[in-house]
Amino acid sequence: MLGFDGVSRYQFLRAMPRTYRYLIDGLNSFDMTMHTQVGKDTFENFLCLFTGEPIAETTTWWDFARYTDAFDLVWRSFENAGYRTLYTEDQPSGGAFHYQKKGFMSAPASYYSRPITMAIQNDPEIWRAGKHCVGNKPELIHHMDYVKRFFDTFPDSPLFAFAFLSKLTHDDMTDLKMADEHLLNVYREFFRLGHLNRSLLITYSDHGPRVGRIRSSFNGMVESRTPYAIFTFPKWFLEKYPDAARNLRTNTRRLTTHFETHATLQDLMYFESGGEIPIKPSKHGVSLFREIPKNRTCQDVPIPREFCLCNQRTIKAIDVNSSISKNLADQVMAAISRKINKTHCSDLKIDKILQVLNIDLTEVLSKESKSKMLFKVRLQTVPGKGIFEAMVFVASGKFESFAKTGNLGSVDIGDVIERLNMYRGQAECVHDADQRLFCYCKAPFEKDKE
Repeated sequence: MLGFDGVSRYQFLRAMPRTYRYLIDGLNSFDMTMHTQVGKDTFENFLCLFTGEPIAETTTWWDFARYTDAFDLVWRSFENAGYRTLYTEDQPSGGAFHYQKKGFMSAPASYYSRPITMAIQNDPEIWRAGKHCVGNKPELIHHMDYVKRFFDTFPDSPLFAFAFLSKLTHDDMTDLKMADEHLLNVYREFFRLGHLNRSLLITYSDHGPRVGRIRSSFNGMVESRTPYAIFTFPKWFLEKYPDAARNLRTNTRRLTTHFETHATLQDLMYFESGGEIPIKPSKHGVSLFREIPKNRTCQDVPIPREFCLCNQRTIKAIDVNSSISKNLADQVMAAISRKINKTHCSDLKIDKILQVLNIDLTEVLSKESKSKMLFKVRLQTVPGKGIFEAMVFVASGKFESFAKTGNLGSVDIGDVIERLNMYRGQAECVHDADQRLFCYCKAPFEKDKE
């Protein structure tokens, strides 16, 4: 499994044309074209990918004061089934299971690169050739060489390898273009050595872009919800299991999430074994070896309403100076204020309303979200010039009447309010990852002075 942080499917097609063509045309891979994220950040999407459980369920029994060893991670099931496992990532201090968390108490995999990666991260001499090069080698190649040695060392053993790269794309997903030739060569080498003839290769991202120029565009609103997931199987596997191959092809045009990735990994572990499977079945995901219903909805998955792109018909811009826009912005600002750590962070206020959109809902989505109207509001706050975006659900009424009065009555602000620009140097006085999004420190450089 090889993932890049915060890259949309369309950006993968734009930035990695050679790699994509090799995967699709050369290796007959399956591109899940309707793939959707289910959480706001890497951690939440990794929960569904590796545990099959959404954040809302996880936090009923786990909290951020605990170690992440408690999670029932899918690769541990692979270990119990006799697999050797590998975990490598390029940003250990900001990794999904470590950023503003306690992380793992024990190594989560048989082969774990974190100790050497931490040492590399703290050695300035290693980065003299550039921030994306380890010595004279691209950082992507550094990590994929680790994976290659793993496969070369155990050619006849069952293996599970997970690599995740954040630094190249986290702040700007357009930088992914620098990896196209490198990743293409990696995949060609893996194929030449026969590694892809005995492996399922999953090329994926955790979620779409959260910040950056594209995220701030109209298309960026859609791309922010659409990570990519591409599944590559050996030719002999598809020939041996034609029903699975047919369902995989069908499912490329069905609504999928990383719940499906998790369920597929579980299914593959004991594929067609015929005996009792000693693992807990996926609660939410459908294995991609089975056909996903054509009429599947976000609620069926479940995909939180903030991330659902289904059944939205038309989008209309509203004058940001209108009374309805000001009313919506005030509602969003009140929701933001409730998320601010009042002890360490300054109160925020609206600097300007950047965009207000009215999204026309089909009857299906209106019923699922229990809303008659949906608005997307983007505003800038001071101090700090933070840019936030929120969804506002209105339970009853018609737009025309609201437009005349500006009075929306009872509204529901989506649980996820997104920060669309970076906040480094503004929020280091708090350690909670969610609170940092809404923080402009009263003494922003206090930590640095210490």
